[in-house]
Amino acid sequence: MRNKENLLIAAIFLSAAFFIGPEIASAEIIFNEVAYDLSGADDKHEWVELYNDGSSSIDLTNWKINDGDTATNHTLNAPPKNNSRGSLIIGAGEYILLADDAATIANDLPNYSGTIIDTVLNLSNTSAMLKLLNKEGVETSTANYNKDMGANGNGKTLEWSGSAFKEGLIDGGTPGAINSVLSSAATLTPTPTPTLSASPIPTPTPSLTPSKNFQYSQNILINEFLPYPAKDRKEWIELLNNDPSAIDLTGWQIDDDDNSTSPQTIPENTIIKPGELLVVSLNKSTLNNDGDKVQLLWPDDQIVHAVSYSKATQGQSCARFNNGWLWTSQPTPGQTNKKSFSTNNSSANVALAAAEKINPIEESVLVENKTTNQPYATPKITASAKPTPEPQTSTPNLTASVSSPTKESSKLKTAFVLVAVLLLAGLAATGLVYFRRKLQVDSPSPDD
Repeated sequence: MRNKENLLIAAIFLSAAFFIGPEIASAEIIFNEVAYDLSGADDKHEWVELYNDGSSSIDLTNWKINDGDTATNHTLNAPPKNNSRGSLIIGAGEYILLADDAATIANDLPNYSGTIIDTVLNLSNTSAMLKLLNKEGVETSTANYNKDMGANGNGKTLEWSGSAFKEGLIDGGTPGAINSVLSSAATLTPTPTPTLSASPIPTPTPSLTPSKNFQYSQNILINEFLPYPAKDRKEWIELLNNDPSAIDLTGWQIDDDDNSTSPQTIPENTIIKPGELLVVSLNKSTLNNDGDKVQLLWPDDQIVHAVSYSKATQGQSCARFNNGWLWTSQPTPGQTNKKSFSTNNSSANVALAAAEKINPIEESVLVENKTTNQPYATPKITASAKPTPEPQTSTPNLTASVSSPTKESSKLKTAFVLVAVLLLAGLAATGLVYFRRKLQVDSPSPDD
C-alpha cells in the first residue's frame, strides 16, 4: 500500500513538470548590445542591453552580472533602488538595460522609456567577457567583445547580429529596439552585362552590393490625422520630426490595424527637416470610421508610433497637444494644431515607441517613451503639398487614445499552468486520504 502512495505522488510531480517544464526550457536571456566605450567620458555612462529570446517571461530577481573582472559578481538592483525603474521580470521579446548609473543613463537616453536596472559596470575599453548568472549562481549567458569589433570611442555600440557582435549603424545605439545590423545586411545580386550581337556573351558575375541604406529614427511622430474626410476628399496623416537631424523617410510606411489594405509606402527621397511637419495623403480609404489604429512603420516593418481612436466624426481630425490627443473641428494639415471652439479638454496618454522584434505571428510590442509627456516644440511648416482643410464644425470634442499591444498569451499560459497544478494537488490529497483509510480498514485489530 505504501508503494502505491509513493507512485501516486511521483506521478503528480511528473505531471506538473510536464506542464511547467516547457515554460522554463523555452526561456533564454542573451547579451544583445554593449556600450563599452562611448565618445567622451565613460564613467557612469556605460550600459549593457539584455534581450529575452525565449517564449516566456523570466524573473531576474537575485541574478548577477560579471562585467569582466572575473572576480566579483554584481547584483541587479530591483526598482526603485538606486534609481532603477521598470521591473526585473523581462517578458518574451522584451529588453532590459543594465546601467552603471541608472539616473545618468535615463538622462543620456531620453527617447528610451523601458526598464533600466542599476548595477556595477566598469567595462574595459579593450576586451572583456561578460557573464550573466541566475539566482543559483549558474552562468546562463556569456559574451566576449574587443575593440577590434568597433564602437571604440566613436559614439556607436556593439550589436548582436545573431552570430557575432558588430558595430551598430546608429549613433548612441538602439536601446529597446531591434538592432540596426539586423536590418541592413549586405546581399549578393548579379551585375548584368550588356549583350552585343556577334560577340560572346560574358557570364554575369555576382558582386557584393549593400542593400538600400534606409534611415531610422524613433523621433518621427504622428501629429494629426483625418480618418473620416468629406465626400471626394482623401484621408491624410501628418508627421512631425522631433529629431535634431533631417530624416529621409524613404521606405517608411503608414498602415492601420485590421490589415484589410496593404501599407502605403512613403515615396523615395522624402525628407523631413527638424521641427517640420509633413502631410501624407492616403491613396485609398484605409482608416475605419468606426474606430481603428494609425500606425507609422520603419522600412523593416517595425512599429515606431501607433495611435488608436474610437468612432470618428466626419470632417474632424485627431490632433496631438501637450495634454494629450483630442478630436478637433479645425483640421490643420501642415500647420500648428488647433483645438475645437468647444472642447472638454480631456486627454489620453500617448504611446511613442521603438518597436521591438516582431515574432512569426507579427505581434509587436510598443515601449512607452517618456518624452511624449513633455511639451514639444512648435513645428515649422513644410513646403510639401497638403490637402484642403475640411469645413469647420462646432461638434463637441471627443478623446482619442493610444493603445499598446500586450502579451496576453503569456499571462494565459501562466494561468492555465497554475490551474493545472492546483487540480493535480487536489487529486493527490484525495488519493492520500483514500489510501490511508483503506490501510486502516485492512490492518488487523490488536484484539484479533
